[in-house]
Amino acid sequence: MDVIAWALVPVVGMLVAALTAVLIAVVALKGTASRERAAVLRAVADVVRAVYGRRTRLSDPAPYGDAPEG
Repeated sequence: MDVIAWALVPVVGMLVAALTAVLIAVVALKGTASRERAAVLRAVADVVRAVYGRRTRLSDPAPYGDAPEG
């Protein structure tokens, strides 16, 4: 029984993390115009990375290369 628990806990944890990311994206995209979806998805990706402890681009001065010229 312990072997099954050791095998299922990581799988269930990854499944919960994936479902959480999908739900965050669905809620964030609901009601957005098509021209705004790319920016919303970038922000959602930053939030998901921050929540799950991965390095984010939030600290970069121009994270997506959209800094003003000049």
